[in-house]
Amino acid sequence: MSKRKLGFILLFSFIFLSTTGIPISSQYQIQCVDDNYALLTGRNVNMVSGTQLPDGDPWLQRQNEPSIAVSTRNPLHLLAGANDYRTIDIPGEITDELPGQEDDQIAQAPREPWLGVFKSFDGGQTWISLLLPGFPQDFTQDGLNSPLKIQGWHAAADPVVRAGANGLFYFSGIAFNRTTKEGVVFVSRFIDNNNNEKLDCIKYLDTKIIAQGLGGRFLDKPWIAVDKPRFPSWKTNVDGQHIPRHNIYIAFSVFTGEGASLESKIVFARSSNCGDTWSQPIQLSRGHFPYQGATIAIKPITGAVFVAWRKFGDVDQHNQAIYIAKSLFRGLSFRRPVKVASFYSFDQPSSGVTFRTNSYPTMAVDNTDRIYLAWSQRMGGPPAEARIVITTSRFGHMWTNPMPIDNSGVGHQVMPSLTFAGGKLMMVWYDQRNDISGDVYDKYIQEKSGQRRHTLDVRVAQAKPNRNPTFEPSVQVSRYLFALTGDGSSIYQVEFNPVNYPLFKLGTWPFMGDYIDIAPAPMFVMNRFGRWRFNTKPSNSTVFHVAWTDNRDVRPPPDYDWTTYNPPSSFQENPEFSTSNTCSGDWDRTGMRNQNVYTATITQGIIVGSPGNTKPLGTLGVTPEGERIPRAFVIFVRNTTNVDRSFRLIIANQPPNGSASFLEFEPLHELDVTVASRSSISRPVFVDSTDPNASVTINVIEIDAPYGVPLDGGLEGSVALNPDPTNPDIENPDIENPDILNYEVHNPDIENPDIVNWMYTNPDIVNPDIENPDILNPDIVNPDILNPDILNPDILNPDILNPDIENPDILNPDILNPGIEDPSSGQFTDVIWNVTNKGNTTSSYKFETLSTAADENGSLPGGIQAQLLIYKVYTTPFVDNSGSSNGDPCQLQEQDHQQLILNILNPDIENPDIENPDIENPDIENPDIMNATFSLAPDEKALLVLRLWDPGINSQATSRGMRALNSTPFNPLT
Repeated sequence: MSKRKLGFILLFSFIFLSTTGIPISSQYQIQCVDDNYALLTGRNVNMVSGTQLPDGDPWLQRQNEPSIAVSTRNPLHLLAGANDYRTIDIPGEITDELPGQEDDQIAQAPREPWLGVFKSFDGGQTWISLLLPGFPQDFTQDGLNSPLKIQGWHAAADPVVRAGANGLFYFSGIAFNRTTKEGVVFVSRFIDNNNNEKLDCIKYLDTKIIAQGLGGRFLDKPWIAVDKPRFPSWKTNVDGQHIPRHNIYIAFSVFTGEGASLESKIVFARSSNCGDTWSQPIQLSRGHFPYQGATIAIKPITGAVFVAWRKFGDVDQHNQAIYIAKSLFRGLSFRRPVKVASFYSFDQPSSGVTFRTNSYPTMAVDNTDRIYLAWSQRMGGPPAEARIVITTSRFGHMWTNPMPIDNSGVGHQVMPSLTFAGGKLMMVWYDQRNDISGDVYDKYIQEKSGQRRHTLDVRVAQAKPNRNPTFEPSVQVSRYLFALTGDGSSIYQVEFNPVNYPLFKLGTWPFMGDYIDIAPAPMFVMNRFGRWRFNTKPSNSTVFHVAWTDNRDVRPPPDYDWTTYNPPSSFQENPEFSTSNTCSGDWDRTGMRNQNVYTATITQGIIVGSPGNTKPLGTLGVTPEGERIPRAFVIFVRNTTNVDRSFRLIIANQPPNGSASFLEFEPLHELDVTVASRSSISRPVFVDSTDPNASVTINVIEIDAPYGVPLDGGLEGSVALNPDPTNPDIENPDIENPDILNYEVHNPDIENPDIVNWMYTNPDIVNPDIENPDILNPDIVNPDILNPDILNPDILNPDILNPDIENPDILNPDILNPGIEDPSSGQFTDVIWNVTNKGNTTSSYKFETLSTAADENGSLPGGIQAQLLIYKVYTTPFVDNSGSSNGDPCQLQEQDHQQLILNILNPDIENPDIENPDIENPDIENPDIMNATFSLAPDEKALLVLRLWDPGINSQATSRGMRALNSTPFNPLT
């Protein structure tokens, strides 16, 4: 075959303009609507990141029982909590101290779990993880001021995180000493200041003790709920911000006695000033039974408060019941509790072969104030299968007959979590229908000799509000890595979530937490009058975030002895906390406790957002011509479906004494775009006003084609710029650039491209669509893993190995290029650029590609095809104990996860010898799908991959062609 010379020049046209008006240096299956879009689940993301204690998990310890909430100031900002064991393996004596402590500050405490805090600023695609201030080894100022530290509590657990108005978050839990069985219930406050696009802007405020258990009283399992501000003129000072007061409610159990005399009561407390002070707890339950699992819901219209809980009966599951109490006076007093239902509970006890789970209730209220209660129960006496059932009531007195929400699968359903937003009930739960153990469904989800280990998946279902809601078919949320067989003829799953790994009590008992969580983005929104309301208005663009416990990253020990743990070697900033361990053989024990919390988005086809949605207007000065310089905001539209779609972006309102436009100095109030499947576009909005806090809303509606007509019932969404007038002013993001209050800088840093050539010998770099509706576009990984036989039939009661996969760095190729009809021949070449935003604000960029080999139609010679993929890279800690020669099975490493943000098949490639394009034109008005745009926050990095496929070239010729490509100069726009 003849030699081909392919010359490429990558060009970035920076969409924004400088403050002087001069360009700055640029360095699933979907059905038509009527609310019938199928639920689409996003990539599963490990929330545990970092390698340095305490802002990381250097010894791959356990996290479980997550709870999650979304900021009301920016729906891309998330806060979550989980039980966290990362300090368990601190080396040395218990008097050792963490980095940052003074020599005379000693942490006198046993190694106990605490509460992890997890933050995301890009809608859950990437996370930072740390510990709640006040843990025993914490000598920061926040830690020393925490009453949890002052009172000397050793352990903490049971997190529930909920969002309030004006960016507030409330984080409840318990702290205790295991030996004395004494402890406290507390609420910690955080606030999303939403004023820095690079640094952590979710600030920890304080911790308040709600109640203390002494003298044989143990406080357990709190739950919280947050109301909207009912009287917005009533303000309170929170971190120097005057915020409308709103109520927060908390309920928990108080246990006394032991064994047969064990009993508990449900108590309740409230705050009317954003959690600054709290009332004395009052008792809600009556009688002498064990009561636990309180949950709270608030009627959006009236503000009435409902608290439901579980009553435990005798060992034969008699007298099992759900009770509820209501307060018409917003928690000041409650009426006598009402029994909702008696039932056969699914209470699975802790043992060496079963994880603990109890039938606790979950509750939500719709936009008409109808109440929904759900729980897991057996559909008949044991060993009948457990199903998630739901019942409804208008006023809390009379309840409908509990009905299962999903009877289509087999096996048990446990740990439901329910919420209401966007006009829809959303339910998630653990489900056994795809259990890898096969059709082995017993009284409990219990391991037995000679059987494969049990696995669970997370599922989600939605329903419209109704007295007897009918849930649509459920969708699997948990998604796993798949691999292709050696001949490329089929795929197989290489990850699972085995739920009975004995990771606790020194390797003898399993535990998955007592609940999972789902939260809308956000819970409250501001109306056009500047008042907060519950996000209950029907919409097909509401995004939900699910969080759950997952064992997919656990690496079982080779001899299945879970009692001896070998934490990985980890080099810490404080040398005293560095560990250096020696592994023996090809396998070791460094990953055997790596239980993590995971999250995923649930959408109906679209996500609309703005990474930096708040900036003060009128602060950038004027041009030489006397025009005020507008602020530049970035908005994005993400198409989460598997088909290309077109949208119209509409600026819905103009700010006072100013303007909002898609062009900097010209009016442009509507803009059409086409977004590729599972991809996104970014566009700037330029806003100027004499009111520094003026808010502008951009609506997004689906259209049949660019410049076409809106689709009846099509996808739609909106994003508000400057949504909260109380938001603090934006801060400089601590980079070497001018103050962002006076200048906006948008410089990208672009590295020279890497060129990777490889013959296509195994189809492991494409992701064929799988017809099984439960497996939506799974990730395909290199099948050359050490142990492809995941289930060893020669071992009785074998452990699913979840084999470590040698990271082939194939960049998460989520989309198969349909033009590649026969990938068994030819060669792929990846041209890879690393791009970093070195500016001081979020910026959007345009990608253009030039090639001297392209013809006048933008086609490459000889049938060469191209695919443009743009990723953000996120890392989590792991160890490579796959047995590969390149991996050190004892050394802590960081694993890359590629988050696909843009995918274009066969992008336009222009030949500058034929037509010299205007590379300085950002071409904002071009709606073509080939107009590739993306956004980056300050210091955020993206990986740009131009993938080329030559169907007939041999490896030697391609190598010469790529040498020519590599010699082509890289010319960013200047």
